[in-house]
Amino acid sequence: MQGGGYVLSGRIKDLSVPTLIMWGEQDKILGTEPASRFEQDIANARLVWVPECGHVPHLEQADLTTKTLEDFMNSLNSS
Repeated sequence: MQGGGYVLSGRIKDLSVPTLIMWGEQDKILGTEPASRFEQDIANARLVWVPECGHVPHLEQADLTTKTLEDFMNSLNSS
């Protein structure tokens, strides 16, 4: 997969840390298929679909993004 000049190769499977993937349900730039692939390829991944959102959840759904990040960070602290 390539986007924005970054090539994401097979190395993504090397990630072993808890990883939050937030993806806009209406992402027209990369589409939605890569999100599911990332979730499968990253061993400790959590995928959160952001409704009514395109490619930039932190701008389009700032409150939901903040809440999701807070919940994710809190889950790491309670582990």
